[in-house]
Amino acid sequence: MSPEMELLIRCSGFNFSTSNMSRIRELQHAKINWHLLLWFARWHRVELQLYHCFKQNEDGLIPETIMNSLQHVTHAHTHNNLFMQRELLNLLKLLKSHQVTAVPVKGPLMASILSKDKFYYQSGSIHLILLRQNVPVVKDILGNEGYIKIGRSTFSHSGKRTVVKIHSSLTNSIVTSKNESFRNRLVTFKIGPDEYVSLSPVDHLLFLCISGARKHWARIGLVSELSGFVQSNKELNWPLLLKEARVLQAKRILLSGLQLGSQLMGLSIPSLIYKESAEDKAIKKITRLSVKLLANTGKRAVNNVEFLYYQTSLRKGIKDKLIYSRNFLRKLRFQNKMRRPHLLYGPRGLAEFVPTSPEIVERMLELAEAGPQDRLYDLGSGDGIIVITAAKKIGLRSVGIEMNPALIEKAKVKAEAEGVSHLVSFVEQDVLTADFSSATIITSYLRSFGNKKLLPHFRKQLKPGIRIITCDFSIPGLLPEKCVIVENGVRYVTYLYLWTL
Repeated sequence: MSPEMELLIRCSGFNFSTSNMSRIRELQHAKINWHLLLWFARWHRVELQLYHCFKQNEDGLIPETIMNSLQHVTHAHTHNNLFMQRELLNLLKLLKSHQVTAVPVKGPLMASILSKDKFYYQSGSIHLILLRQNVPVVKDILGNEGYIKIGRSTFSHSGKRTVVKIHSSLTNSIVTSKNESFRNRLVTFKIGPDEYVSLSPVDHLLFLCISGARKHWARIGLVSELSGFVQSNKELNWPLLLKEARVLQAKRILLSGLQLGSQLMGLSIPSLIYKESAEDKAIKKITRLSVKLLANTGKRAVNNVEFLYYQTSLRKGIKDKLIYSRNFLRKLRFQNKMRRPHLLYGPRGLAEFVPTSPEIVERMLELAEAGPQDRLYDLGSGDGIIVITAAKKIGLRSVGIEMNPALIEKAKVKAEAEGVSHLVSFVEQDVLTADFSSATIITSYLRSFGNKKLLPHFRKQLKPGIRIITCDFSIPGLLPEKCVIVENGVRYVTYLYLWTL
């Protein structure tokens, strides 16, 4: 495991013991690639935990630019957490007015739980567990509120930039059991005069383990979330937790998640859990595989064979293994029939037009160290702002490649108005078939999936050392040389990456 990954893991577990903090200081003295660490933190969604840890251990070893970047992220997420908590309460009140009881889990609720101990937590999406018969009603309510369905049970509001995920059970098909006993253990909480319900700590922890296992614990943030929750709930009923895990046929899922927290983050778990884990030899194998996959962050993605092996290892009975394998293969066949699976790759192709602010464009050119001698190609150039700005501010010859003819016409008009039409050109073409071999700088606002599709073309067409700048999205299979964070409003930041082949 790289020192960057070890430092990230140690800073993400809310473990402020003397031995852990001492090891963190040792790692900070090592030769750390701070830009790579920043990218790892973003990928694993633990920027806030990293900042909190560094603030606890300030001794001048962290570069000022890195601390400032993490501070920007922390401020943005803090504002977003508050916004998401308000949005959750408004949504719960709205559903209550329609006689619908929704059980919030994860998301803003977790941010509220962990904030009691001054822990930082990225709230993410709003998760609601509903009675199955209420799901159609809630979908209609969300539609009336401006939410658009982007998946089977996922809704997005572009204006508020929020995502709501609906669940009809604790397990949501990851295991075959549909036990609903968690509804008998719901706990109430009050905010002002209003009273709401939530999962008991036992069921909330089970939900976190099931959610983490669904994604094979691919992000450290999932393990950090689990560890923070356990540490914030000192009076967990561990015998009941094991009993309910058995009922749900999720015992291995629970034990492997807790073992991962213990091994990676020093999570203290009772002897009862250690004993149960020791009696099942598969737990050690599953945990080892999870650590191995985490250690490969950025090097390669988990393939379907590894994913299926991991998921079937979590299931103890032959019947459960066969049912999961059958459903997984069905899902694969369905995805292969679709040209652009909506949830994975977005609604249209490799990218969707999002205007880029002048401030971000300037930072992109600054990161590329662009000069008049360079030739820039912007892949998915949209309204041409990057190409036009590069020509106007630096005098650099630039080419924009875009598939939308309306956007190309708009870009040409803008280039004429700015007096740089002699320096720029726009080509209506698919970036996957375009020739950009003469580029010395490539800029891209394509999704990670689009960048992954382009990587073989980059390697075939571009000379070694060519600078590639991406905005917000990574290039799977490559590690960035630099990572820069730019403030983008109160609730968000924009990540810029420099890559070289």
